[in-house]
Order: sequence, then structure tokens, then C-alpha cells
Amino acid sequence: MIKNILIIEDNPSDIKYYQALFAPEREVSFLFLTRNKGYGKEKLKELIELLYGEIFLKIKNYFVYTKETIREFLKDDPFDFYIIDSLEDFAKSLVTETDLLKEKIAFMSSRKSFRESIQSEGYRVYSKNNIDGLIKECF
Repeated sequence: MIKNILIIEDNPSDIKYYQALFAPEREVSFLFLTRNKGYGKEKLKELIELLYGEIFLKIKNYFVYTKETIREFLKDDPFDFYIIDSLEDFAKSLVTETDLLKEKIAFMSSRKSFRESIQSEGYRVYSKNNIDGLIKECF
């Protein structure tokens, strides 16, 4: 059973798309990929609490990494499942460089071109408006 899930996003406000994912049987953590090395976990938590108070309380762990530091974190593969935004097309290289298994990954993107490209390589991919489809097929 998939219990421990990590959402990787480069836009903290996109957490709203994942609301249906938060259920008692799942532990959901949130990783924000930032360009700003000075942006920390506390700032992320404050923003999520301000924008989405009810979701804030349901997130198990918060992480903040840059493109330079995220790879090392993911190499330990500490989660049962990963939901990854396109990250401005950085997602594909991130996954291949960290050797995460395709079975443990689903991509979420609002960009049709990214979805088509990543799906052609055998990955599961969903529109940001289709979290219910992801839940039905993956959990």
C-alpha cells in the first residue's frame, strides 16, 4: 500500500490542486523547488498556512531545495510515491538522474506538450485538474 507520498512543485500555491490527496490513510509531504537559495522551510510553511490553512495542517513534512540540492535528497528514495510537477521541464532530467522507479512516479502538469512528451516515455502523467484520475489509478 502506498502511504508515504511526496509532492514536488515549483509553485507553492499549486498545492490547491492536490487537496483530494489528503486522506487519513496517506502521509503527504510537500517539496518546494525554489530558485532562491534564501527561501527556507519556515517561509514555505507560513505561505501555505496563509493561503490554505486547512491543507497546511495536513502536510506531514515540508522541504525546500534548489535544482542543485534536490538530487541528493531524492537519491535516498525515502518515499513510497512521488507526484512531480513539470518544474519548467526540469522534472524529466531530475527523475532520470536520481534513478527513481517509473512505478513510483506520476507527473502533474497543466501543459499539454509536457504531458504528451513524458507519457510517450512510459510515465504516468495527469492534468493538474485531474487529481481524481491520479488517485483512482495510482492508489
